[in-house]
Amino acid sequence: MTIRTKGTGVCFTITILCLLFTSVAQADSLTTWDAAADFSGNNNPNGVWSYGWFPTSNSNDFNYDTIYTYINSGYSGSCWCGPFHSANDQWYPFIAQNQINEVNPWGILPWHLWMHPGPDGEASVLRWTAPTAMVVSVVGDFTPGDQGIMPLAIYQDGNLNQPLWTGVDSGAYNFNVSVAQGDTLDFCVDVNTTYGFWCGSTGIDLAISETPEPGTLSLLGIGAVSLLAYAWRRRRRTA
Repeated sequence: MTIRTKGTGVCFTITILCLLFTSVAQADSLTTWDAAADFSGNNNPNGVWSYGWFPTSNSNDFNYDTIYTYINSGYSGSCWCGPFHSANDQWYPFIAQNQINEVNPWGILPWHLWMHPGPDGEASVLRWTAPTAMVVSVVGDFTPGDQGIMPLAIYQDGNLNQPLWTGVDSGAYNFNVSVAQGDTLDFCVDVNTTYGFWCGSTGIDLAISETPEPGTLSLLGIGAVSLLAYAWRRRRRTA
């Protein structure tokens, strides 16, 4: 009788440990997409990321930027730019990366992405497209950058009437949202309707992560509670 109880306990423990290891492995395999770490000056779209712009703050017609490589004021790198305007405004709107190990002349932190709206009302847009249906955690912030105070927003599927988040000049965000395959999240730096687009350089730090499925969390909870209960029962028997 004692041997059977001991064997049953060992089997129970092994089963619970297998459930726990499976749940932990599933949690560890979750993907995180980091906008700065994933940035590419060669591809657009770039995996789940796209670099582009909306024609105006009232339009969700996404346009892809084209590449323009430049060296200016201590900054060198690849910049995804909108349509050509004039000799002075040819870079705007744009998305770039500060690729020096210090704050650049426009107030952008090292290796952060850098967004700027355009002279004809164009909003600079960093787009993430969901590769599959899931719940994602969206964490990051817009940083002030240059002197201009720009409207900021995050939209899902181009729904301009119901933004997921809004701000002015800078601000942090941290939320979960359910997405279907092909859904888009747009991170926008818009034009100030009073002062225009000048000095509108704005930094962005952004990570989007898969969240564990409810079943994975349940298995972790059940496994932990079961092991604790089993240990408590054994302790009572040997007391």
